Parts: sequence; structure tokens; C-alpha cells
Amino acid sequence: MSEPHRLHPAAIMLWTLRFARELFIPAIIPLGIQFFRHGLDILNAQTMVLVAAGLLVLLLASGTYGVLAWRRFTYRIDEGELHVEQGVISRNRRFIPLERIQAVDLSQGLLQRLLGVVRVQVETAGGGRSSPEVSLAAVSRDDANRLRRALAGQHETLDERPQMETPAPVRRLAFADLLIAGSTSGRVGIALSIVVSIIAFADDLIPFDAIAGQFGRLSGFGAVVLAALLFAGFVWFLGVLGTTLAHAGFTLTRDGDNLTIERGLLERRHATIPIDRIQSIRVVEGIVRQPFGLVELRIDSAGYGEHSGESTVLFPLLRRDDVLPFLREMTPALAALATFNQLPSRARRRYALRLSQVGPAIALAALPAIALFPLGLVALLLIPAVMLLGLWQYRTAGWVVENDTLLLRWRILSRTTVILPRRRIQQAESRRTPFQRRVRLATFAARVASGGSGAAFDLQHMDDAEANRLLTWFAAGHRTGTTEL
Repeated sequence: MSEPHRLHPAAIMLWTLRFARELFIPAIIPLGIQFFRHGLDILNAQTMVLVAAGLLVLLLASGTYGVLAWRRFTYRIDEGELHVEQGVISRNRRFIPLERIQAVDLSQGLLQRLLGVVRVQVETAGGGRSSPEVSLAAVSRDDANRLRRALAGQHETLDERPQMETPAPVRRLAFADLLIAGSTSGRVGIALSIVVSIIAFADDLIPFDAIAGQFGRLSGFGAVVLAALLFAGFVWFLGVLGTTLAHAGFTLTRDGDNLTIERGLLERRHATIPIDRIQSIRVVEGIVRQPFGLVELRIDSAGYGEHSGESTVLFPLLRRDDVLPFLREMTPALAALATFNQLPSRARRRYALRLSQVGPAIALAALPAIALFPLGLVALLLIPAVMLLGLWQYRTAGWVVENDTLLLRWRILSRTTVILPRRRIQQAESRRTPFQRRVRLATFAARVASGGSGAAFDLQHMDDAEANRLLTWFAAGHRTGTTEL
């Protein structure tokens, strides 16, 4: 389709509101200054007339900008390129080859849903930007789907209507699973930090004295237990709420060579990711989910994501036993699971005494141990607890090569398994410190494209000979390196 297309007329309202919002704060500053100088004396008829006139001018200016921005914004696909022209004062023309387009996302905020339109965001290779390469503020749902297919190279012009297709594989997140995902996700930790921040900054707004008085009617132990239960319940509720808002109605569809993800309650998001752009798959088992055999699937996609190493949720909650059938259905080229090779026993001490963990534990435990002596000595229990965590990490870590795919597994708190097809690994290396060389250990690292630059996966303290064998396996058609520190 070589003829220019305009956005949906609803874009006029969206741009008008955005421009009005940008002008509102600078416009209200002089009024605020006068209010602080003269107080309520400025609330007279003359001031009200000036404020009304100012608001009228603001709305007229914003509306004029919205109309001009809509009229001067056009897009089209011509000769294998997406052409976008925009600009109210200065004319901006952008030409993007279709082969550079990595992903096309559709999203709907509350206002877009009321107006019956979607926002289209186009991500390109070599991005790493905080904003998409191209953003179409308001497009009808049918036009957005046709545009998405055309940009994905499915030979459908913007004027053609979609044809009947064979049913595509679809996975939906049930409401019960959504609640389980919210109850067991890392968002509970985020919610906890939010609650602590609220308590810290809202001391004058929350009647803590009155609340404490009510708890004081209970016994000391009962008050502590009740307060802990209420606090934990509120934090849990916020975690479930955050997951519900983000993943409500989560639907994953395999549409030919693309995966489409639709999710969100208040803001509905629709992301399209070409399967051949997926570089790796992460199977993440949180410490709460692992005993119940529940996992979250994430993907690293070339050129997709705002930041380097950023992964995208492929499916929020899945039974561990369903992972392999799920991958065979949705991403057959990355469907691989096998029994892992464990690390050598001489690596056990390296994990138990990892300086990156034991060092901070000693520092954190020393302060209360000294300041609150002798009761503060209880804090020293943190040190053996961190050492036990290191042993747990050692038992978790492993690797295996299954056909043409490398699988690595490690743990910080959550257990993570990453699936790396050999053709997707951009760089592999074996690193050895002087301490590792003494006991014939090495750290194997693999890097894939993800977001702006890439994501790196390290397996620490594996057998040096095995790390070299992995480099040999990787070497066919790739560049390798061995680094000694």
C-alpha cells in the first residue's frame, strides 16, 4: 500500500489532552505564586475571568495542535519500508526497512478503550531506547491488525481484509492461576517496599497512635501476631493486585511465525514477537513456587525490550511438567529439557564462601551485634544462613547439552533454567581467576542478543575441562575466547 494513511480521528482528542497537560503546569505556576503571595484575596471576579480566559486559550491552543498534528501525521508501506511523516512546525520523515522491525506492540489505555482504538508501537533492531522507534497514537483495531501483519512480512497490504485462517495454538491464563501467580510472584516484595515507603512518608496522615491504642487492648503477643497478619495480608493483596493489573486476560497465540501476547486490565497490551527473533527462554521457579512445581516462562528477544538484558514474560504461570509440551507447541526450535550435569564437589566450598554473599552478610551482622550486644549477637546467624544459601546454589547449578542446545541452571533465590540454541549464542568464553586455576575450575559465560545490546548468562565454578568442552562445542562457526584474570 503506497497511499498515505492517517490515524483514527480519535488521535485528535489524545493529542489535544496530551498538549493541554503539558501546558497546564507551566500555565498554573503564575497563579500559584500569586496565591502564596496574596492568599484568598486573589479569588475575585477579575481573577476568575482571567482564569476562565486562560483555560479557554489553553483548550483552543491544544485543540488546534491536535488537529494539525493529526492532519500532518501519515504512514504507509512502500517498497519494503515503513514511511512515517509527522510534525506540526517542522516536517519529520522517517523510513524504516521492514527487515529491521523486531516487534510490533498494540496497547490500549483507558481512554483508547473508550474511543475504540489502539496504540501501535514499532520496535526496531539496535534499539535500546526508552521509547519505541515509531508510535501510532490511535488506529482502529482492524487497521492495526492489518498493519501488524504487513510489517511482519505476511504479504498483506493495508487495504486488504484478513482471510480465514486455520485455528492457531492459543494458551490462556485462567483466573485461578492469575490469583496464584499474584500470590507467589516477586511483586509481593515490590509491594512490601511500597508499604514501607508509605509508612515512612505518611506518618502525619496515618493515626498510628490511635491504631496502637486499639492493639494495646490485646495481650502483647496477640497484638504482635495480629499486626503481623494484617501487614502480611495487605502486602499480599497489593502483590495480587499488581499481578492482576499486569496480566489479567493473559493470552498467548502462535500466529504462523509470530507469537502474540495480549494482557492487562486497565491498559490492554498486545505484543507481537517473531519466533525467529527469540534468542533464549528462561524457566524461572520462585522459592515459593518451586515446591508446588510452578514456573514462569520468560524470553530474550533480539532488539525487543527497553534495556539491555531485559526479558519478556512469555507465560506467567505454568506447571513444571507442562513446560516441554508448551514449548513444543509455541516455540518448537527451543523445546529442550534434560537431566543436568552437576558441578564438581571441589566447587562446593567456593559457593559456600562466596565473597559476594558472605562479605555483605558479615557487614550487616556486625553492626547490630556490636550496637545491641549481647542480644544483637543473634544477627550473626545471618552468616551461616548465607553459607547455607551458597550450598543450596551449588546443588542447583548445572549444565547439559541437548542436541544443538545448551541449558544452564543456577540460583540466586529463584531457580533459573535458560535454554540457549547454539546458533543464537553470540559469544562464549571461559574465565578463570587465580583461585579457580588452583582447583581447576572456571566460569563459563554465554551472551545472546536481548533488548538494546544483550543478555549474559554465567555458570560459576564448573570443571575447567568441561568449560573448555563447551567452548569446543560452541566453536563451529563462532568466535570464542578464553580469559584469565
